[in-house]
Amino acid sequence: MAQVMPRRVRVAALSIGDSPRLDRPDDGHVRTLAAAPHRWTPIVVHQPTMQVVDGVHRLLAARLRGDEQIDAILLDGTAEAAFVHAVKANIAHGLPLTVADRQHAASRILA
Repeated sequence: MAQVMPRRVRVAALSIGDSPRLDRPDDGHVRTLAAAPHRWTPIVVHQPTMQVVDGVHRLLAARLRGDEQIDAILLDGTAEAAFVHAVKANIAHGLPLTVADRQHAASRILA
């Protein structure tokens, strides 16, 4: 899965994709991010589908703030490879995946 440098992407062009999280996004975390005065790290988007692979909370915060664009890294490749990237990214930073999230993701990847 090739990565490219971040670029500005229209928020309206993005959708929430296949997340390793079993629960819906955390509204409190979205509000906290929306109130942050600085720019966030770029989200990661599966380019063929324009679905967010990593950064759903940041995307929702951008929508809440009324941002028209967001920094994103676009990834090519399969949807399966994008899901694996999402799991790895969510283990490394941000809101931690729950044990149930990790178990479900591992079962799915192994299948």
